[in-house]
Amino acid sequence: MRVKKIDSVYYTKKIGNWKQEPSFNSFYFDSREVKQNSLFVAHKGETVNANKFIKDAYVKGASFIIAENEEFIPEKIDIPVLITDDVIRTMQDIVRLIRHDNREKKIIGITGTTGKTSTKDIMYSVLSEKFKTGKTEGNMNTEWGVPYTFLNNIDKDILVIEMGMDHPGDIKKLTEALQPDISIITNISPVHLKYMGSMDKIYRGKTDVFRYSDNSFLKLIKGDDDYSKRAKKEFANVKTYGKNENNDYSFELIDSKKNIKFEFFGENYELNLWGEFNIYNSLPAIIVAKELGIDYTQIKKGLKKVNISSNRINIIEKKGKIIINDTYNSSPSALKAVVDEMKKKYENKKKMLVLGDMLELGRYSEKYHRETVEYIEKNLHNKKCLFLGEEFNKLRNEYESQNFYSSREKLFNDLKKLLDEYDVFLFKASRGLKLEIVVNKVLGSI
Repeated sequence: MRVKKIDSVYYTKKIGNWKQEPSFNSFYFDSREVKQNSLFVAHKGETVNANKFIKDAYVKGASFIIAENEEFIPEKIDIPVLITDDVIRTMQDIVRLIRHDNREKKIIGITGTTGKTSTKDIMYSVLSEKFKTGKTEGNMNTEWGVPYTFLNNIDKDILVIEMGMDHPGDIKKLTEALQPDISIITNISPVHLKYMGSMDKIYRGKTDVFRYSDNSFLKLIKGDDDYSKRAKKEFANVKTYGKNENNDYSFELIDSKKNIKFEFFGENYELNLWGEFNIYNSLPAIIVAKELGIDYTQIKKGLKKVNISSNRINIIEKKGKIIINDTYNSSPSALKAVVDEMKKKYENKKKMLVLGDMLELGRYSEKYHRETVEYIEKNLHNKKCLFLGEEFNKLRNEYESQNFYSSREKLFNDLKKLLDEYDVFLFKASRGLKLEIVVNKVLGSI
C-alpha cells in the first residue's frame, strides 16, 4: 500500500530517500518480525527502546520507517524515514490516509464496557462465511493495536475492529482514523473510572464511536437501559437490540439449560456458548450479516464455528468438576452477569467462587466491591467465596464470615483442601490479578 499526501501526516523531520511516496505491505513494531517491504515503527517503551533496532529492521527489508529520534538511523539509509515526537498521532494519521483511499473496505468498529471481544469473535465467525474477513487479535484493541490490525489486513473485504478505552478521547481518535461503516456499542457500565472519572464521561467516551463516525450507515447499541435511550435521542440512525420488545431488534429466549436457543427475526438460532448474555453478543452479528446479504443458513453455520478468545468464559470439565475460567478481566456488570448465569445453571450444585479485584474503579472502587459481595450473598446460595486482592481486602472487617486473601499462593493452598467438596468453580478477576495461575494449579490438582 502506498501512503499518499504524506505531508498531511504529523511528523517533525524527513530523513532518507523520498524520491517516491512511502509504500509497504505489512506493519511491525517488533524488529524481529520485520519482513521485506514492511513498515517498522520504532517506539521507546517502558522496557525496550525499539529505536535501537532500526538498523536491524532496515537490513531485514523494511521499506518505510517511523522513528522517535535520529540517533539510531544508519547514515546512508535509502528508504523514507519519518521522525516524530508523537508516534501514535503519526500512525493514526497514516491510518486515516490509507483508509481514505480504501473506502470500499467495510470496517465494523466495536466498543463497549463488556462483551466487545466476544461480540467481535462472533461477528468475525459469521461474516467469514461469505467474506474475506479480518479481526482484532488478542488484546490488540489499543491505540497501537488498532493501526496494527488495520494495516495488516488491508487485503480483507471486511475488518472487525475492537476498540478499547482507558482514557477520555481514546475512541474519538480511533474512530476519526478508521471511519467505521458500522459502529457498535455492546453496553455502557462502570469500568476505568479511575481514569474516566464518572459514568457520564464513560458514556461520552464510548459514544464517540457514534459521534465521529460520519460515514456509518448502521449504529447499534445494546438496549434495555437508560444509556441506550439517551444515545438514540442524541444520534441519528441508532438502533437498539435486546430482550425488551421496545428495542428496534428484539429476541425471544427459547431455552438456555444446555445450549442456548433463541428466536430472532422470526428464525431460530442456537449457540454452543456458555451464558445467556452471549445472545446479546451474537445479535449484532446477525443484524450486520443480514444487512450485508448473508443468508440464514450461513449465519447458523458461522454461529456454530465461533471460537471465543482465551480466558473469556472458558468452561472446562474434569473428573466431574466444572471449571469456569473467566480470568481475562472483570467489572461489576460482567461479574453480576456471570453470577446470575451460575444461579440459573447450577442451582443445586455446590459452588466455589474465586474472585479477584476489579481494577481501575478509582474512588468508586470500595462501593462496587462492597455491592458485589452483597449481591452474591443475596442472590447465590449453596456457595463459598474466596476473595483475592487489595480492594476486596478492605472489606475484611465488614464481612468476617468471608475469606479474603492477599496472595495467590495462600489462596490456592486453602482452595486445594476444598476441591473435593465443590462441584462448580468460578474464577474471575481483572487481568492484573493473574488469577489464571491459580486456575492452572487447580486443573493440575484435580
